[in-house]
Amino acid sequence: MGAKSFTGSNGIFGIRLTTGIKVTQITYKGAGPAVIGLLSNEADLLLANPGVFTAHIKAGRLRAIAAASLKRIEILPELPTLHESGFPGFEIGSWYGLAAPARTPAPIIALLHGEAVKVLREPEILARLTLDAASPVGNTPQAFAREIRDDIAKWAKVIKDANIKLTN
Repeated sequence: MGAKSFTGSNGIFGIRLTTGIKVTQITYKGAGPAVIGLLSNEADLLLANPGVFTAHIKAGRLRAIAAASLKRIEILPELPTLHESGFPGFEIGSWYGLAAPARTPAPIIALLHGEAVKVLREPEILARLTLDAASPVGNTPQAFAREIRDDIAKWAKVIKDANIKLTN
């Protein structure tokens, strides 16, 4: 692929390692400026949550290439995934979750979890999340902890394979 500049999340390293695309990363102060960079041809590609640029795709100002998820996203059902496009298992996403101090009593955790799941099931909340291409889960605290551990292992491998180093 001939792209010369890319903006987006840490997923750039996963894309570089998986696809072999050689690009220069441009860092913006948020998704809004990154979309402007893409619209103004300052950047060639953007990896971000679909809600950031879906309106521009639907208006014909941007062209979607692929979703970085294993399943197609509801708001752009015609958009293939990278997984379907020849990169099996390729998935980059973001998630939001609730966390509490480690010593929080189990009954409090259960109460918070139960209330959060109720909110995630409210029709207005589901509709808003769907517009942002989000998929509410509301899994158990144990399942969420496993997901965090899995993400740490996944990104630790990317960091090692990409030879990423901390700098001052």
